[in-house]
Order: sequence, then structure tokens, then C-alpha cells
Amino acid sequence: MATFGDVLRQARLSAGLTQPQLAKHAGLSRAAVWRLEAGRSRPPNQETLAQLAKVLPDLARVDIATLDPPAPRTRKGRPV
Repeated sequence: MATFGDVLRQARLSAGLTQPQLAKHAGLSRAAVWRLEAGRSRPPNQETLAQLAKVLPDLARVDIATLDPPAPRTRKGRPV
């Protein structure tokens, strides 16, 4: 199975966008997009998901509940 970050990255790459381009079009910070793709944040809330789905329509069909959670991390941000 995949994480939300995996799905987001694949959708972004399929659309031919860089992280900064996606961030600009979705009204998010580049850091927010990076954190979502890297699994360094919780799955997005409905508002953030809607913003991303406006730019990446395939995300509207993703059921977040069926995705794997991000890998647990230590305090220093490294995978466990």
C-alpha cells in the first residue's frame, strides 16, 4: 500500500509539476508540500486536500483512510 505522500508525489510528477509549482497553484507553502510528500506531517485536512485536488484532480478520488500512515519517526526526524 502507499502513504498519502507517495500518492501526492506521484500525482504531482504525473502533472509535470515541481513542489514549488504545486505549492503556488494550491496556495500552500513549498515546505507544506515537502512535509506532506515526505510523511513529516499528518494527512491533510479537508481544506488542504481540496486545495491540492483543484490542481491535482486525481487526489479527489483518494480515500485517505485506506492509505498507510507515514513511517514513525524519532525526535530527530529519522525513520524508526
